[in-house]
Amino acid sequence: MDNPLIARVLPLALAIPLLTAAPVVWAFGVTTTEEECGCLTHRLERDRPTAGPGDGKGGAFDAVSGRDHRNFPPDPQVQFQRMKLALRFEDMTSGRFTGTETLTIAPIGVPVQALRLDAAGMKVTSVTVDGSNAEYTNDGETLSIRFVQPLAPPASGGQAPATTVVIAYACDRPVDGLTFSAPTPEIVGTVQARGAEVHTQGQTETNHYWFPIHDFPNVRLATEMIVDVPAGFQVSSNGALVKHETRGDREIWHWNQEKPHVPYLVSLVIGDFDHAELPSPLSGVSMTVWAPKGRGEDAKATYARTDRMVAMFERVFGQKYPWARYDQLVVRNFGAGGMENTSATTMQPSAVLDATARSEQDLDGLISHELCHQWTGDLITCRSWAHIWLNEGWATYGSTLWMEERDGADGYWDAVLGNAGVARGDVSTAPEAMCSPVYMNAGETFGRSANPYPKGASILHMLRRMLGDKVFFAGVQSYFASHALGNAETYDFRRAMEQASGLGLEWFFDQWCFRPGSPQVKAKCVYDTASRVLTVTAEQTQQIDARTPAMHISIPVWVKTEKGDVLIPMEMTGRTGTVSRTLDAPPVAVWVDPYLEALKTIEVTQPEMWTLGTLRSGPTHAAKRQALAALAKTESPDARTALLETARNDSLRYSLRIDAVNGLASYGSKASQEAILALARSPIADVRVRAAVIGALEKVPAADAVLLCRNLLVPPNGGAGEASYAVRVQAIEVLTAHAAKDAIDTVRAQVAVPSHNESISTSAIRYLAKFGDASDVARIESRTALGLPDRVRPSAVNALQELAPRLTPEERTQVETFLTGLLDDPEERTAMAAGGALAELKCKAVTARFKAIAEHHRDPSWRKRAEEWLKKLAA
Repeated sequence: MDNPLIARVLPLALAIPLLTAAPVVWAFGVTTTEEECGCLTHRLERDRPTAGPGDGKGGAFDAVSGRDHRNFPPDPQVQFQRMKLALRFEDMTSGRFTGTETLTIAPIGVPVQALRLDAAGMKVTSVTVDGSNAEYTNDGETLSIRFVQPLAPPASGGQAPATTVVIAYACDRPVDGLTFSAPTPEIVGTVQARGAEVHTQGQTETNHYWFPIHDFPNVRLATEMIVDVPAGFQVSSNGALVKHETRGDREIWHWNQEKPHVPYLVSLVIGDFDHAELPSPLSGVSMTVWAPKGRGEDAKATYARTDRMVAMFERVFGQKYPWARYDQLVVRNFGAGGMENTSATTMQPSAVLDATARSEQDLDGLISHELCHQWTGDLITCRSWAHIWLNEGWATYGSTLWMEERDGADGYWDAVLGNAGVARGDVSTAPEAMCSPVYMNAGETFGRSANPYPKGASILHMLRRMLGDKVFFAGVQSYFASHALGNAETYDFRRAMEQASGLGLEWFFDQWCFRPGSPQVKAKCVYDTASRVLTVTAEQTQQIDARTPAMHISIPVWVKTEKGDVLIPMEMTGRTGTVSRTLDAPPVAVWVDPYLEALKTIEVTQPEMWTLGTLRSGPTHAAKRQALAALAKTESPDARTALLETARNDSLRYSLRIDAVNGLASYGSKASQEAILALARSPIADVRVRAAVIGALEKVPAADAVLLCRNLLVPPNGGAGEASYAVRVQAIEVLTAHAAKDAIDTVRAQVAVPSHNESISTSAIRYLAKFGDASDVARIESRTALGLPDRVRPSAVNALQELAPRLTPEERTQVETFLTGLLDDPEERTAMAAGGALAELKCKAVTARFKAIAEHHRDPSWRKRAEEWLKKLAA
């Protein structure tokens, strides 16, 4: 969209009396949530012991030695041209495999006597260089290969011949990077049996747990994978399928990724899947969803818009989809929401929706985010983790662009508003900025308070507003044209935008990328009837000092009168700012920064009537939602009426209606409670709004709320009850909130009700954890069964922990014995949950077991957890 600061001033000619309603003070900030994109919170390194400030691998400064310990990209050493990896899995349950890696490398400049590769926990059996046995050392973390003669470019110039390094090795259940999922049995009426699976997760630096590599994103190489597995197993890797053949009871799958990519994007998935082919008339890209068996049709429906997304991103970036195919693979026990492995995105296990779930939600946020990464993260990759926003901020903004494409401007503003919530945590007193090489492990760069996902997306939105669509997207396309199949830093993107715009943008990128904090603004809007002058004053209230001076921001003021509207520019370059404008009539609506031109938190004092006017006719959906949030701060008859009318209005976007429902519930008055009850008793077509209304019954008297919720679950006329998963879940949550113990039989019946990702059952288990008794133990234990969703089972473990203290000593001991057995569960989430539950219950019987884990477990993350559990037992 074009910048509305350009020529949006309309003539104002009519004066009307100023209404003198009391001013309303509002503050806005949306807490960014994971929503569909689970990678926002899950894609971090596991709990491996991390380096401290004194050992050179983390922290900015060592006060004793005076050394700088910032993290900079390691030396590439050589040019990595190609990796060919041949793997053999003798079986799919032992966790063992063998590999032969062939690396093709060439010297760059400085002679290299020895090549250092990251290689954790693998047994190297031989190394050859150009066919001859090579001297090497392997300390369990690093494989160092010595060359007889240093690799160096020819003294006479020209290109040096390539060197071939062949490494034979074996792995036995790597502690990271590659996950074996055990076969699971059928649970009648719930899930069918599943075979064993393998999947990898290389980000940030974990692929070196299953093949030797320079495991950092400042090198790129072509990769090839030949995988030998037992018959009946399918294999996916990056790129194009070269060959698939069966040899007796074995199958060999050969994949080739010809265009170079970074090591963490190398993927391997093994299992038995339905293949849901997606039509691609717009893009022509070959696309398949590898779905759980029996879920192929649901996968087609869930991922049906992928082709439209590809076509949109091709337009945005000015680059055709760059890889041989685009497959999306739904795997078990995946730790993230999704992972953008080159040409083959890995998806978390609940990323297929049935028909009921699709009527309540979609996964377009996750799907578009990971697809966008095929350009922003794969085609161009950040050169170091300090610049991860170039990957994740862009992919988050890619989802925002898709919402604009799919839902129009309102979809865009919903996404931008959600991203803007990062400003609440992005404070100027934070130790590090978004772009900082200071971290203890690389995963920290994904989860700073200046979170690179929403803050990066907000930076891109601000740039688009500042430059206008034509210049912004021209700069973006120039950036991609210059750096495709390469690596980039923030500087590279800045230069592309400067060249496209003719502006100097170093101040902008320094302010938003390399300094911590977003501004905290207090503003006041006052209209003088006699002079017809509107005056807006603003102050930045965050800590301002030499490290973080006042920020340069644009917060234009939108004003509407009976004659039209005007956008008054307002720039802040210091602690305070003021703007005045003579109007030809009193305002009927006023809003500060309706286009979110600045990432910030803001508190504005202005008459309530102006806020009501913005709710009715604000220039953006974001402004309307902000106005509604302001009205929800202080209850007045007019505000309550406006929120109720908004909640009832079927023509409005669901997000605004949900805000209205939640705003009404927040008042807590008798009148607002009656409004919520009236909504709950009325038909609401949009199930998302309906679920919000039912959830709001937590704020109304129990007598009314409990009856309504029980009737939703088990109608008094004997009907089937509410069809919506989301509404049922909210009904159970309301019964839990009101401690409706007399509804326990109703809730017990919900444990067996099927739903997407067992959401209804999980909610019922939470209720039973609070109000159940010994008769519920077996019911809860059944929800820990292997085969149920791996992210659901731990909730049943936690429920047992909460229920156990109310049991007799003998019953409690039986629960603790059951939990102790789960310490050996093949799924890590459940096993870890069991250990945590036993520690919380102070079960002394597991002390020796915890000590053994803390001292001897091969996985450092388990050793660390066991140490924490022992501390709780001793407390």
